[in-house]
Amino acid sequence: MLATNQAFYRQVLNLDIAKQGAIGNVDWARCFDRSSSYRLLYTLQIVQAVLEDGRSGTSRATVLNPDDFPTNRVSAASPAKRAAPIPGVPAPEIDQAQMEEAAVQPLKKQMSQIADTEQEEVALRGQWAEEFLTQGGFQYILKDFMECQLAVKVEDAGQQSEQLELKYVAFMLYLLRTFLMAAYSTNDADAFEVADLVRRTSGANRIDMVDQQEVGVDEQAEPGTMGEAEGVGESFKQLSKLLEGPLGAEVLGSVDYPALQKKILAVVDQVLQKDVLVFEDKLIVDNALNLWVGCLLHKSGLVKAFVESKDQEVNAEHLILGGLLKCPYETVREEFKASLGALCHKSAGSEVSPGFGTREFILKLLSQNFSLISKYSCQQFLELFSELLDQHYTKSKDDDARQ
Repeated sequence: MLATNQAFYRQVLNLDIAKQGAIGNVDWARCFDRSSSYRLLYTLQIVQAVLEDGRSGTSRATVLNPDDFPTNRVSAASPAKRAAPIPGVPAPEIDQAQMEEAAVQPLKKQMSQIADTEQEEVALRGQWAEEFLTQGGFQYILKDFMECQLAVKVEDAGQQSEQLELKYVAFMLYLLRTFLMAAYSTNDADAFEVADLVRRTSGANRIDMVDQQEVGVDEQAEPGTMGEAEGVGESFKQLSKLLEGPLGAEVLGSVDYPALQKKILAVVDQVLQKDVLVFEDKLIVDNALNLWVGCLLHKSGLVKAFVESKDQEVNAEHLILGGLLKCPYETVREEFKASLGALCHKSAGSEVSPGFGTREFILKLLSQNFSLISKYSCQQFLELFSELLDQHYTKSKDDDARQ
């Protein structure tokens, strides 16, 4: 496996291309430059490694499937465009062939292989995260996600532009959930607890169990790519510390939660409408549901708006049944089961009306649709129904005991 290009790695972490003049303001569109597919993919891998203690090859959130793009090499006749350098700021020469080769492999470099020392690596990662937060990077990604248009269909692995867009959407969702979870960890314990529960019980952590027929040969995740739980590493602890106090409040306050919920649900619904899902579609669902559950518990009123489908383009009942029962992909059904189950564990903030919360809504919905289970793979549907029934009767017994 090729070594990570150290010059480009440092260029990304130091934001050399993106910084404008002596003032040092960051142009994030230059950082996440879409004019070169491979440059963007390589950048995304590096940023993910920054946020995951250098372990981008071992996370379920990895944006790159190593089997992707078997024929997507950039030809000599149409080379990938390079980002324009900033006047007066010399940019290191990056070998295009090496970048292209490295971009189609998971970034599995250990920290000591990138920087001279582990301490230097930690400092570089911390510096990037701090500049991302203080220089408007979070707001840029949030705005970009809100404006993105998901590709309706990817015909095959050769559709590079559509495939890249899916990867970028998955990455934006990953970034948003990572930074919001870090902000919740110091500002909203309930939202963090449930979102973290979704992450730890996610169906993506059981991708090894997926039948070979469910995911095409070209979509198979490399062993370990999505199978390991993330855990809370040093990078996440650094983020949490950065987001203590005013900076965390600023990040949380910069989100229009009703609009974000509307966008997340629309993106997930678009994925569920596809006949065939690719690797990136599953990552989009995974990160979107995790992000959504945290938002639901952080901002009161979102659950009621979702359940009543108020000001929403997506019908709540349609979305739940589509993801939990009708979707032919087990990994997606597992994601819905984990997310809805974790959400129902927390009653505070999830009430639709007095005495009628998310748990009661979903129980009612599932009980009214038992006639459908003979038509679909219903394991996740039945498991969630059983889990919520147990929760309901346990709560009823506790309420009776207190009276």
